[in-house]
Amino acid sequence: MTRSGPSLLDFYRLRKFVEIRLANGVCYTASLVITKIGSALVMIVVILGGAGEAWAVDWGECQRTEFSKLQPDIVIPACSRIIDSGEASQAELAEAHYWRGRGYHKEENLDRAFADYDRAIELNPDLAQAYHSRGVAHETKGELDRAIADYKKAAEHGVAYAQVNLGYMYRDGLGVAQDDAEATKWFRKAAEQGDADVQYNVGLVYDQGQGVPQDYGEALKWYRKAAEQGHDEAQIFLGGMYHYGRGVPEDYAEALKWYRMAAEQGNALAQAGLASMHADGQGVPQDYAEAVKWYRLAAEQDHAWAQNNLGLIYENGRGVPQEDTEAVKWYRKAAELGFAYAQTNLGNMYREGRGLGQDHAEAVKWYRMAAEQGFAKAQFNLGFAYDNGLGVPQDYVSAQMWLTLAAAQGFEEAQKAQNALDGEITPDQIAEAQRMAREWMATHRR
Repeated sequence: MTRSGPSLLDFYRLRKFVEIRLANGVCYTASLVITKIGSALVMIVVILGGAGEAWAVDWGECQRTEFSKLQPDIVIPACSRIIDSGEASQAELAEAHYWRGRGYHKEENLDRAFADYDRAIELNPDLAQAYHSRGVAHETKGELDRAIADYKKAAEHGVAYAQVNLGYMYRDGLGVAQDDAEATKWFRKAAEQGDADVQYNVGLVYDQGQGVPQDYGEALKWYRKAAEQGHDEAQIFLGGMYHYGRGVPEDYAEALKWYRMAAEQGNALAQAGLASMHADGQGVPQDYAEAVKWYRLAAEQDHAWAQNNLGLIYENGRGVPQEDTEAVKWYRKAAELGFAYAQTNLGNMYREGRGLGQDHAEAVKWYRMAAEQGFAKAQFNLGFAYDNGLGVPQDYVSAQMWLTLAAAQGFEEAQKAQNALDGEITPDQIAEAQRMAREWMATHRR
């Protein structure tokens, strides 16, 4: 039986839009702010050199890199010592309150974070980062009017991520009237500052038509700007555009170039894409050994698509000795991550008793998981199991329901099986199967 293997394009299209704001509402200016704070830190250390090594260390601990690496248990005490020292200037106090606020924000202690952000802004009304951070805290609490006011102040002072977040507010109509043109204005302002993360996300906005007309040319432009700065996600999406001819003529050599750059940074999706091109001989001579190398690197990072394809390679003995048990191992890993293709392939291995003992009930279990995700081949296999009583009691109505769902997606084998089954069941059973299929579709709309 032919196994199911999605194309990289299938996986590429399933990629969710990557939001700059994190799930808990926390987002900061990353490298842009670090650059500004970094230069300020050098000046502060130079100025305070005579005040003693301990103070310089406190400043170094207070102003800690990007938010994801910020350690509240280090930052909060260091900034507190500076605040309590009685020796800091007004500008230095503002910085210390801002960074301590970030520490409290990381701990999700918003009351204390607000107190420090407010004090920082009181001491230095031009401290743009503090407005942005306070805006994020307001948005986290659902105080959208206040969030927008702070984002605007920070955005007007050139804080790139405030500009991006303001763009999202206009795009989604959060606290303001929905306005695509205003959203685009702020997205572009952010990207034009040269920050690779922002440029990548602006590329996504245009690529997916998120609040702006879809424009592959603009997407390509911003992906390239970010990719040329070494942004691995941008390199993947730029490679994908060349791989599949989206906005540019199909160009496998260019796709390989960008996939390889990201793959060598350890990006699993890029490694899988590079493997796919070697397996299919796209832009390079077909080379399964090279494909296995890159698929394995991605698979070991729990990349489900790569795990499934590595399973296919072992099942079919391409570039490696044919080995069903190894195929089952990789199918199972991907299946347990919820990947429908792998769930179907693992079900097939159980049905056929390859690499493990034959077990129709276990096959049905995996088919059902994939079928519930809307995967047509799994729906067909589940319908076949009900039709023949394999792993489940024979049930023509349930069989017809699953075959109907698969056939509705254009799966030809399901259409043929459905027509054959029509001659074996009553009109009432057909009507019931169709009702069940409609009900399933109504509750599984994407």
